[in-house]
Amino acid sequence: MIEPEAFKAEIEAFISKNGIAPTRFGKEAVGDPKFVFDLRQGREPSWRTAERVKAFMAQFHACSQPEHQGRVA
Repeated sequence: MIEPEAFKAEIEAFISKNGIAPTRFGKEAVGDPKFVFDLRQGREPSWRTAERVKAFMAQFHACSQPEHQGRVA
């Protein structure tokens, strides 16, 4: 079971830190551009949805690390 407020706070921090729009986050994470707005209005995602979101955030973070970015010679 997920703690909705902690989950929402984690997403808000991710969006802020990475400068990503809430609509882009929702679309890329779960295919729903209204996802973040719905969370802000009290939507409680299923554990599967939460796992998809967490996987997206981990992947996004991993891909933004310097060793995963192209190098210029």
